[in-house]
Amino acid sequence: YTNIPFRVFSGSIVTLGTSTRPFKKGDSVVCYLPVEEMQLVAKKKREGEIEVAERYIMNFARTVPPISALAIVACGLKAHLALYTLTKLTKNQSVLILNGASPSAHLAIQMAHAIGAKVATTCTSGEELT
Repeated sequence: YTNIPFRVFSGSIVTLGTSTRPFKKGDSVVCYLPVEEMQLVAKKKREGEIEVAERYIMNFARTVPPISALAIVACGLKAHLALYTLTKLTKNQSVLILNGASPSAHLAIQMAHAIGAKVATTCTSGEELT
């Protein structure tokens, strides 16, 4: 997802800082970084390792493949960016979310409902695809 101002990574915890939440060595994690923080990470990068503030890290279940965890985070960030940062959607406003069955749109629909917006969406039927 190069059109959002974040980058997402997956990996495992190698070392811990002093104020770590429920993380432990070997945990599978997903990290999302705002692009502006990428400069800081690039300076601290060692071979195959990056140092990341814990506020950008979240655990994911070992049964979830890393690529799936990355996709979920990226879709959520994309939806959040569209609704809150770009459109500044608020309660009782109306929003049209295209392709409502896509992962990003599904999350956007949930986020818009959570703030009390009126949501309309589009989708295609399986018949149209054949």
